[in-house]
Amino acid sequence: MFLLGLNLQLTDGWFPTFMKVLAIVFLVAGLSWAGGIWKRQLLIGLPVSIGLAVLLYLSNFVLSFLTDVVPIRFWVWLWAILFAIVSTVILFIAHARWWFKVIAILSILITSLTTAVVVNKNYGYYPTLKSLFGQNAANESSLPALKTIQDKVRTTGKLPTYGVTLPIKIPATLSNFSASVAYVYLPPEWFATSEPKLPVIELFGGTPSETTDWTRAGHADTTADAWASAHQGDGAIIVMPDINGGPSKDSECVDTTMGGNAQTYLAKDVPAFIIKTFNAAPDQPTVVGGKTIPSQWATAGLSEGGTCAAILGLRYPKQYPTFADYSGDSSPTYGTGTQAATIASLFGGNQTSYFENDPASLLIGKYPGLGAWFAVGTTDFPEFVNGTKLLAKLAEATPVQATSVCLDQFPGAHDFYFWTEAFKNSYPWLMWRLGVLTHNPETPSSAVCQPAIPEPHPTPHSK
Repeated sequence: MFLLGLNLQLTDGWFPTFMKVLAIVFLVAGLSWAGGIWKRQLLIGLPVSIGLAVLLYLSNFVLSFLTDVVPIRFWVWLWAILFAIVSTVILFIAHARWWFKVIAILSILITSLTTAVVVNKNYGYYPTLKSLFGQNAANESSLPALKTIQDKVRTTGKLPTYGVTLPIKIPATLSNFSASVAYVYLPPEWFATSEPKLPVIELFGGTPSETTDWTRAGHADTTADAWASAHQGDGAIIVMPDINGGPSKDSECVDTTMGGNAQTYLAKDVPAFIIKTFNAAPDQPTVVGGKTIPSQWATAGLSEGGTCAAILGLRYPKQYPTFADYSGDSSPTYGTGTQAATIASLFGGNQTSYFENDPASLLIGKYPGLGAWFAVGTTDFPEFVNGTKLLAKLAEATPVQATSVCLDQFPGAHDFYFWTEAFKNSYPWLMWRLGVLTHNPETPSSAVCQPAIPEPHPTPHSK
């Protein structure tokens, strides 16, 4: 019964609706009908709570204490919390009967919890109760446990039916960046006796974020597992590092005196550690038999992380010749979001540094062999829709010399429901670009690629 409870869906099914109904019931039940106190609760509580909600709403435009555009329904539920608080205060001042006070206090707690449920449902951040209580991936493991799996593969000759995800601290040797624990997904193929030098995807979250976002809410591990099960265990190592130095920080993946050397950490420290620890493919072009083989490293990310993926791909094109940007900004964006504010706050007024890290500016250059995948939901905020389309258009321009540029647009918003599907849609293309898939990838009908990718012609798989 306890395990069944942990599987409770927090974003789908009956639970979100139940919480909304419960909150409304307690808000009404918290009105004291004895002595006409309910009149004061409404006559005073409604205008005061509405006024406070509007004040907070307007203050956000000036102070930007919320870093993203917030849907109106969030403010409605914030008003419900404020009304419950004001209504409860009136009950205590009026010396209402004790049970009304208890119900009123419960109404504050339940409306607060319901607001959290509404926010969580909107973004799909914690899909189940067990994810809320700490399950961060479908199949979690640890560094010492990897050898046990490898020994079993050597004994049986059979690969695992799924990959594993493990937390690991990546030292900031060169950058001194204050990064939290990263998460690394290893596909079944990694456990082969030869430990193949697999390609790598650095997968970035947004802000606010945790390094578990892509597995807990974005299901990147299960997407990779599903692909591996259809391709004899093949896949890429997926590294999900801390890009900001804290859950609520915003580095835009650049080196700054304010936020630390996030870019050096991601482009230098992370690859060096992953190559050494997991015997990954080199992150630079190599020459084999007189032929140059491109780096088998890619970047990908959502929102701020999508911008980061583009920045690293364009700043280090030989290291990351492939990137995927899921509803990111077209340029680094910090604080109030204006270019002037970003340059002043994040870059300390250094315009040169800003434009050196601006994908929209960098894409006027040449990037022979570039592969870029862009995805954005059709109901996302205009700045993300326009920014994604702008970068895709710039990347398709002839002077850039890109090999493959795809724009994937389908119904979705700025949330993990969309990002889960965006990663899933791009994954075959990423495997193709990284050399794991030897024939043309299947792309969804929502994606338009330039030049067009021919229909796939499967070839016999060999190990």
